[in-house]
Amino acid sequence: MRGKELMQRKKVPTRAVDTRLITS
Repeated sequence: MRGKELMQRKKVPTRAVDTRLITS
């Protein structure tokens, strides 16, 4: 999972990253 990378690059809330990972 690249949640941390997405969070640092997109600077979005952790919840948004989790939702994106789950949707993927």
